[in-house]
Amino acid sequence: MAYIKYKELTRAFNFRTKLPLENAPEFISHYIEPGEKIISIYGTRSDTCVFTDRKLILFDIGIIHASKKIHMFYRDKITSSAIEYRFDSINLYFTFDSGYQTKIGFSGFSGQDKTEFRKMYLAFISGTKV
Repeated sequence: MAYIKYKELTRAFNFRTKLPLENAPEFISHYIEPGEKIISIYGTRSDTCVFTDRKLILFDIGIIHASKKIHMFYRDKITSSAIEYRFDSINLYFTFDSGYQTKIGFSGFSGQDKTEFRKMYLAFISGTKV
């Protein structure tokens, strides 16, 4: 008998803005390893999503409860992924070798934004340069 566990690791994120790499918040550098390259950064008023050539980092900032939770998902631990395109949004689904899953949403995207996002996503998953 097979047992499939399904429990999302993170709360639902919905990022709306792509941030320029040169304007990256200072705290991101504390979680980047030597030699690791940032591919892309997305954010909301409080949360940040960072794609690097090695991992995905989610900064979950709880303004009301004054908390910060940092999720780091290493690319080599992702066993499957899916990308879902909607009218003006994109959803990423990741399943990890532990069996756990997470979903990350990105909204307010135009057709050109989706094309750029697809290139970034494929570079992240395959480990190649954008």
